[in-house]
Amino acid sequence: MVEVNGVLAGPAHDMVDVIRLARQAGVSEIDFDDPAVVRWVGGGKYKWVP
Repeated sequence: MVEVNGVLAGPAHDMVDVIRLARQAGVSEIDFDDPAVVRWVGGGKYKWVP
């Protein structure tokens, strides 16, 4: 699940989904390596856990 600014944006199955959901929420630039911006739970940037 993806949260943007504390609001649930929807499910993500890959990085493209994360980018799409962020853009739909008005976020155009995302630093996936900055822990202050993105917090990965149960996986990571390249590892997705079902």
